[in-house]
Amino acid sequence: MKQENGKLSQQVYLLSGLGLRAWLGNPSLMPGPHRHSEIELNFVCEGTITYLHRDTLITIPAGRLALFWAAIPHQLVEGHTSTYYFVTIPLETFLAWKLPQPFTQALLFGDLIMDDGENTIYNQLLLQRWYADLGGDRAFIALMEIEARLWRLALDTRQSQLNGHPPPGHTTHSKASQMAKFIVEHYDEPLTVEAISTSVGLHPNYAMQLFKRVFGLSLLEYVIQYRVAQAQRLLATTDDNVLTIAIQTGFGSSSNFYMAFKKYCGQSPNTYRYALRRTV
Repeated sequence: MKQENGKLSQQVYLLSGLGLRAWLGNPSLMPGPHRHSEIELNFVCEGTITYLHRDTLITIPAGRLALFWAAIPHQLVEGHTSTYYFVTIPLETFLAWKLPQPFTQALLFGDLIMDDGENTIYNQLLLQRWYADLGGDRAFIALMEIEARLWRLALDTRQSQLNGHPPPGHTTHSKASQMAKFIVEHYDEPLTVEAISTSVGLHPNYAMQLFKRVFGLSLLEYVIQYRVAQAQRLLATTDDNVLTIAIQTGFGSSSNFYMAFKKYCGQSPNTYRYALRRTV
């Protein structure tokens, strides 16, 4: 597909789910958070874009290569740019590359990682080629180049980014973001609306209204989605059984876990793990 009337266009090479895709176009603001299982790579040609990601607002400036795991709820809330690229990489493909463990774990725990901005021209040339190649018979070349670029990013990323210290561009987003931060830090514990609202000094009813207005999800929906994302991480990176993972991610029972996982991933935890292991 080509870019028409300023709308987002895409070149598509499907592997599974959203699959391996490259888009080029204008940013389209999201009415609420969304999630998918792929690793997502963003590159802004001019201007900036801003995500509400996990518990912070993150601005990605032009020329910086940014990478995050899109199973973590995220929302594009601001875009001052003419064009940008983004690429989705199937989780099974990403894991098969066996990138350095601190880098992989940081992404799967929900960090957004950006390069240092010193490779702008190189990045833009790569994205132009990937966009063209993923729509044709050179997709395998694009895959090898993406893997090599992520190896460079992993080796160049400052250790501070992999230790929970975000790069410049991260800002807190009010009480709602503080509640999201509390959920991220306590997702594996029993959580109630009362506990979450008390953590930021708000009445439960007002806390629910505020969170819904900012994130487009209820507090409990956000809790469940974040728990499912962490369950996906454990299914992909450990041999723990399903009941153990259900407990580790705060579901409390395998039945609750199965229902939530099927709702947000479209398949059972065992089927999900089998599909990953078959390709990794």
